[in-house]
Amino acid sequence: MTYDYGKLKSRILEMYGSYSKFTDKLDMLESTLFLKLSDKEVWEQNEICKSIQLLKLKNEEIGSYFFTNKV
Repeated sequence: MTYDYGKLKSRILEMYGSYSKFTDKLDMLESTLFLKLSDKEVWEQNEICKSIQLLKLKNEEIGSYFFTNKV
């Protein structure tokens, strides 16, 4: 199963202006983020939880950012 992270990518840029600034706050390498956003590496629960906080997502929004199936 593959996921579509387009909405997540947009939110990161909206909130932080660049992936680099977001990864600094997330304590993750930018290259690791790109692997996750391209669905080549799996998101760990703690990474999702921290991302939710950093991106100020509401509980009901989480699925649309992290669990939307790619069509």
